[in-house]
This record gives sequence, C-alpha cells and structure tokens, in this order.
Amino acid sequence: MDDLPDARFVLRKRLEREGKYEIVGEAANGQEAVELTQSLKPDLVIMDFRMPVMDGLEATRVIKESSSEVEVVGFTAFEDPTMREAMLEAGAVANVNKTDLQDLLKLLSEKAARTASAAPPSVEG
Repeated sequence: MDDLPDARFVLRKRLEREGKYEIVGEAANGQEAVELTQSLKPDLVIMDFRMPVMDGLEATRVIKESSSEVEVVGFTAFEDPTMREAMLEAGAVANVNKTDLQDLLKLLSEKAARTASAAPPSVEG
C-alpha cells in the first residue's frame, strides 16, 4: 500500500524477483487497503504511513480490528520515532524503511519460516 505508483512498482518488482511471494493486490490509499485486505485476505500487508483518503495508521487499526491474523508492516521513509511508535501501536508488527528493502526481505523470510503451510505467504502492498 503506497500512494506513489512508482514506489508500488519498485516494491512489486523486487518481491517478484525473489520468486518466493505471491503478491495479491495493491492499493493507493488506506481505504483501498482496508477493502482489499478484507476481500483478498493476505498473510501480510506492507503499509505506507501517509496516504490520502485514510492514512496508513488508521488503515492498520481498521485492518487489525477486522482481521487480527493479518500482519502489517509499516513501510516508510520517515525516521521520526513518534511516527514509527504510532504504527506499532496501531498494530504493525514492525517498521521498515523504504530505502532498505533488505530489512523487508528479511521480515518476509521470517514470516515464511513461521508459516506451517507449504504455500508462499501472500503479500499486499
């Protein structure tokens, strides 16, 4: 989930290149993120902090209230510890800086290792 099409494109291409993840959807704002999460039921959502219509913090709260099994990872360029803490309080399991996709890949690998199913985790972002 990111309001910037280029950011979504780069993230999608990087995850596709890994060949381990099924990307089930993309959203340009928080409201779309909530709606897609409810309909697609991904294992994990990669959520930008600031987006139009509904920001990532509120979208994370709504997603966690309605789908507690879905994990959300905050995805941001902000270094502000207050913002990062707010995302965790909203229900995110972690925050990853947009400039360090290796941290995101590490989190996804850990998530895959925790799942009992042989299917790759589905990702929405």
